[in-house]
Amino acid sequence: MRLTERQYAALRLAQDVLTQPAAPTRTRRRNAAAVRAEDTPTGRDAIHFMGLSKLKPEQRLQIGVLRWVDATFPEIAPLVMASAGGVRTSLSQAVKMKSMGYRKGTPDIFVAVPKGGRHGLFLELKAIGGKASPEQKIMLANLQAQGYAAAVVVGFEQVKATLTAYLSQT
Repeated sequence: MRLTERQYAALRLAQDVLTQPAAPTRTRRRNAAAVRAEDTPTGRDAIHFMGLSKLKPEQRLQIGVLRWVDATFPEIAPLVMASAGGVRTSLSQAVKMKSMGYRKGTPDIFVAVPKGGRHGLFLELKAIGGKASPEQKIMLANLQAQGYAAAVVVGFEQVKATLTAYLSQT
């Protein structure tokens, strides 16, 4: 498969996001409004520019996975969605989210593509060493009972393998 320049850049940025070490306490900030499109940094500079160096490993994993999907499966990328779980919010915002239907244990990523007799794929992403909460395990079991493929995946390589295997089904 041949990647376009844009797909290759997205893939490189995904790899950089995943390999970037934890953020130092003080990072250099740039004024985004003053930067022209052609001056937008790439690679590791983009990670600091976009504020990604301050993210938790699981958040960086999710960003890297979605960028990898954009680069590898552009035809289904619009059908791959992420939940707002794991994002710190104010109390008032959390109340709004709950009243609007957000549920504890909602998986991180949903692939709205039916394959292999399943309605779609839900993935709960975990950084290396992470474990699913009881609420997440219950939610995944409920989703499987409703005809969805659902799994806890640990690390970028396992996400790639799981997603590729699911999408290769007929």
